[in-house]
Amino acid sequence: MSRHDLTITEWNAIRNYLPKKRSGKRGRPWVDHRKTINGIIWVLNAGAPWRDIPDCYGKWQTIYKRFRTWCQSGLWDRIWGRLIRRLQRNKQIDPSIWCVDGSIVRAHHSAVGGS
Repeated sequence: MSRHDLTITEWNAIRNYLPKKRSGKRGRPWVDHRKTINGIIWVLNAGAPWRDIPDCYGKWQTIYKRFRTWCQSGLWDRIWGRLIRRLQRNKQIDPSIWCVDGSIVRAHHSAVGGS
């Protein structure tokens, strides 16, 4: 288990929000969602190309395709919203004091001693 893999608690928090089966598609059943999500998390944490995903997570093409499909369907946003609502309902988060900052401010090269 990698340090970035989902814990049992994290997995239990999201597993019921994931699709149960492939909708309208024939063929093989999906590869295990948990293993696939762990591969997605590995890429996002490492900042590595999809092709560099370790073999223990499965084929990179499968992981990438599932990530894109779920992005396009809005699944990640729905999971995020449900988790936030659950935390608020259980009084585990105070919406008046939390925020997410996704900004990055780069310093000019001369700010770090460059000429």
